[in-house]
Amino acid sequence: MRIHRISKLVAALIVVGLAQATPLATFADTNETTPESANVLIQSSISAGDKHTCAVLADSTVKCWGTNGDEYDPTAQWGRLGDGTTTDRATGAAVKDEAGTGPLTGVSAISAGARHTCALLENTQVRCWGYNGFTYLGAPAGGQLGDGTLNGATRPVAVQGVGGNGVLSGVTAISAGDDHTCAVLATTEVAC
Repeated sequence: MRIHRISKLVAALIVVGLAQATPLATFADTNETTPESANVLIQSSISAGDKHTCAVLADSTVKCWGTNGDEYDPTAQWGRLGDGTTTDRATGAAVKDEAGTGPLTGVSAISAGARHTCALLENTQVRCWGYNGFTYLGAPAGGQLGDGTLNGATRPVAVQGVGGNGVLSGVTAISAGDDHTCAVLATTEVAC
């Protein structure tokens, strides 16, 4: 990860914008794909990627829906919904924990990239899942998940600390782009 410095004011604005506890929206946890019959409360964060959407719920878990694999290559194991599968979902599927034994808990914010998603945890660590092997001009340029590999993950994986040391912590905000992810650190530095 690279470290970039930003002003404390910019970091504070990002954190304040993401930390609003007012429910943003609701969505149906039925076969409907529109939010009209809402019965699941989206607490603090919702993010749309390329053909998928994820939301942090009132109980600090995450549900995602949309395309989960690769619509062009059915053998690809992207798992951008984080439910441990590559099955497309029309309704919200619970994001699993790293072991796949229960839901990912303690989530405060979510950010979806094109084919990957990252969650900021209440303990200031980050977990990511989905595609991780972007190539540029035929050369591997991946690492969207920040786990030190180019392997995709159908369940969340821990983001490594700067320089590959330990687990990244002290994160106050995250933002996933097409094929990259950045985190604002408590030090007002940015790690990408």
